[in-house]
Amino acid sequence: MTSLSSIAITTHGQYREAQNRFIGLAKNNAVAGLPVEQLSRRVFAEYLSCLAHDNNNATSLNNNKRAMSALFSKLVQALIIEVNPSAKYCNS
Repeated sequence: MTSLSSIAITTHGQYREAQNRFIGLAKNNAVAGLPVEQLSRRVFAEYLSCLAHDNNNATSLNNNKRAMSALFSKLVQALIIEVNPSAKYCNS
């Protein structure tokens, strides 16, 4: 896993903010507490939709996509999940 010392402090802050937003959405949509491997592309799409409806600009949306994709990529690398649910949205 990437250590805190290997990423910029501002990047770490952006990752933390994206993570907190995603956790908030998960709690509001009753998916908090589910095993991480049950997080689907649908959940990630709902997350992006909520961000868009909260009047986030394109840069903010892209930053959130990248931050969550990085988190899910680390989970794939660690063999915790098999598929990055954000991959479809971050590579388009």
